[in-house]
Amino acid sequence: MLLYQDCPRNLLTCQFLSALHQVLSQVDFCKVPPIDGVDGRLGLEHLELKRKVEATKSELVVHRVKSALEVGSRGIDLASMHLSELPPVLDALEAAKEMILAGNLLVNGVIEDLGKFGGLQVLDLSRNLLVGELPGSIGDLKKMKEFRCDGECSLASVVRLESPCP
Repeated sequence: MLLYQDCPRNLLTCQFLSALHQVLSQVDFCKVPPIDGVDGRLGLEHLELKRKVEATKSELVVHRVKSALEVGSRGIDLASMHLSELPPVLDALEAAKEMILAGNLLVNGVIEDLGKFGGLQVLDLSRNLLVGELPGSIGDLKKMKEFRCDGECSLASVVRLESPCP
């Protein structure tokens, strides 16, 4: 059995595996009715834990935001959390200077709200599902020093050139 102490170096993976281990340790497999039609002689074939995993992921995001607030962190790292939307709890970090959202499932419409984080200096949206022009609200981030986005992202609606390129 893989324990969270044996996890790879990725802290987020370790935290997720630890939380998943806690959820699974609470399941009494003896009380799970057989689902294979042969009185359980063939063993358990399927166990649906999607809601538990989603709830655990949500709790982990809330915990990370609260921790960032408590230590007065300048930003938040929510990379590889499989987020498909921006969690409402992020609103508490409007003064954040750095936001790492790489490796999630974010699409163009979802990131429209990032414009309200006016103090952002670093924004990483790489390895998401962003295609085409990014929302114009990204252009409201006037203090931006570093912006990462890969794939088919276009900043055409964000960048307003003062004069044509030579």
